[in-house]
Amino acid sequence: MEDLAGSHDFEDVVSPGDAVSEEIVYDFLCDLPPTTNRANLMQSGEPSDYSLDRRTGQMRPTYITFQRREGRWYFCGRCFEGDAVRADQMAGATA
Repeated sequence: MEDLAGSHDFEDVVSPGDAVSEEIVYDFLCDLPPTTNRANLMQSGEPSDYSLDRRTGQMRPTYITFQRREGRWYFCGRCFEGDAVRADQMAGATA
């Protein structure tokens, strides 16, 4: 939390794959009520960016995403709605 307090950008401090505290997940998502809120997946309520979905060939919004695995929360990066894989790492159709 101390590192986050001194940063202007969440992703300057936390990288995809990093474990984060439950407090950080809920603190972060209180600012942007989640668009996806399932037991093991939470995504910010507002798009953080847009990216080409290689599966469909369409531009789609991406969301700051957290996934719970084995009782811990992990930051996944900017993912399409309902996904826990970074948009720029999604496999799919070739362009």
